[in-house]
Amino acid sequence: MHTEYLQSLRYKLQKRIRRAKKIGFEMYISVLQQLWQFLDSEPAFVALQTELAARCPNAESVADAIIKGGLENAARQMCEWFWRNDLFRAWQASSRGEKTLAMKLYEFLFTEGIHIQIEPWSASARQTW
Repeated sequence: MHTEYLQSLRYKLQKRIRRAKKIGFEMYISVLQQLWQFLDSEPAFVALQTELAARCPNAESVADAIIKGGLENAARQMCEWFWRNDLFRAWQASSRGEKTLAMKLYEFLFTEGIHIQIEPWSASARQTW
């Protein structure tokens, strides 16, 4: 393939990925759909998708299993094996035990690289950001 064509594709892909990473949750699905449309419209990416599908025919089921079961099992195991006593003490020590445990869960998800939108809150019920 021509170098200029590949550089152009790389630039376009990087631009779209950067946009997807910056966008808020409200527009994420739309931006992700646009990214997939771009990948499906470029012959080089279509060929790459075909090659990957041929090499890994069960990739979709493996990805589903990882997403659905992997993180859930990891969180449960970390709580049961390592954090059980600490979480129980945190729940007992706080008058807002559930909120405390929810914040621990948000912390776990963040350290695992899953960035979710968390409703801001403070003791005075005002936004703190």
